[in-house]
Amino acid sequence: MDVLVSAGSICNVNLQAYNGLGRFEDGAKQQLIASSVMHADETGINMGGKRHWLHNVSTTSLTRLYPHEKRGREGMDSFGVISSFQGVLYHDHWKPYYLYDCLHSLCNAHHLRELERAFEQDQQQRAKAMQTCLLDINVAVNDSGDILNIEDPEHERPPPAPTPNKRGRVKRSKVRKPLDLLIK
Repeated sequence: MDVLVSAGSICNVNLQAYNGLGRFEDGAKQQLIASSVMHADETGINMGGKRHWLHNVSTTSLTRLYPHEKRGREGMDSFGVISSFQGVLYHDHWKPYYLYDCLHSLCNAHHLRELERAFEQDQQQRAKAMQTCLLDINVAVNDSGDILNIEDPEHERPPPAPTPNKRGRVKRSKVRKPLDLLIK
């Protein structure tokens, strides 16, 4: 049995769902801003016959997609996530991302795609070698485990001195100091 549903009914249901998600969207936005690591990217889309940009910010548990007419900072700022973010932003090395006051990390998936293009389209042998190197590094890191987070008794922080009025940081061993820098 077919049921006919009017376009107006579908529009009303969509509007009701949209309005009901406002609190969720605000909470998700705040969680993205507060996260320690966030990924960002954008891709071109067609909206009503015009070129727009679909901006993406995500963590391992949240993703926010939002379209905008502009690709650059105006588009990225329109949602207000990246401009307020203070953690590590993973991205594709696109220059406007560096306008934001956060730590930056580059996405190796983008590097691998760019190297693949350089090898396939420009026949650059060095690009293939660099791609292989990145993949080998990834395997080595995955095979070794996360050695920076493995607790080792010889690298533990010494207990704080029993002087309650002493100010400042807890002293680190000569071995612990470079380990803490690598972890950071």
